[in-house]
Amino acid sequence: MEAVKGPTGLRQLLIGLGAYIQGTEVVTFGDAFEEYKTLQSKNSALLIPLISSAPLAIRGADRIDFVNGQVSNVVKELNIGGVNQSLLLDHRGHVQAEMSVLKHETDIFIAVENPGGVLVELGFNNHIVFDQVTVHNLQSKMCTFSLQGKGATIILEGMGALPNQGYSYEGCIDGIEVLIYERARTASRGFDVHCKISDCEALLSGKFMEHVSLGGVDAIQIARVEAGIPSVATEARNGALPQEIDLTKAVSFNKGCYLGQEIMARVD
Repeated sequence: MEAVKGPTGLRQLLIGLGAYIQGTEVVTFGDAFEEYKTLQSKNSALLIPLISSAPLAIRGADRIDFVNGQVSNVVKELNIGGVNQSLLLDHRGHVQAEMSVLKHETDIFIAVENPGGVLVELGFNNHIVFDQVTVHNLQSKMCTFSLQGKGATIILEGMGALPNQGYSYEGCIDGIEVLIYERARTASRGFDVHCKISDCEALLSGKFMEHVSLGGVDAIQIARVEAGIPSVATEARNGALPQEIDLTKAVSFNKGCYLGQEIMARVD
């Protein structure tokens, strides 16, 4: 089996598996309503390729202080392996991007939701002055999936890959190195899964898929709206405060200075 190479190779692999791709999103693998029904089954789950997600690694001696000063949630107090949801705000406190932030021993891993990747990467680079920090875009090497549905927890637990709450799992599924953390996109518990692009074909043809079906973002959108879960891509397109779109869980009202912090303090 020849390894998949880069984002283009990943798209070709997914199209070969039946994906309908529109722009930067895998919309469906054939029938969005059938995919939505899979989310309701207690014994199965839906695996959605998030090909527009932007994984970044922030490295350097000042990485913790630097990221802590850029995003809305606490980074300094995360333990190694700890993960939380955070936002990039502008000077008016408006939400610009949503992301998962994970603290590693040697870097800060950030997975930015579509369409905020370019904005976050550019913003971080523009704010580096004397900081000992480098920003690395991992999109050419790493792919992102989201495992959603009522059966997601049981499936990961059965494979010994269920992360503890507030932490990531970093290990192997079917001999493939994966990074998994909780990220609910429906009313049920859900998880985001990262692996090397070169391992995608093996992951999608292995034991992991015995109780998992491939699906697109249309099915998740239906379930997300049904559950009342906000999305920056849709709810914050014209500028919105986190309080206006129910994203206060991604904001720390107690930590020090970050972009938009003064507005958050006044509103709180």
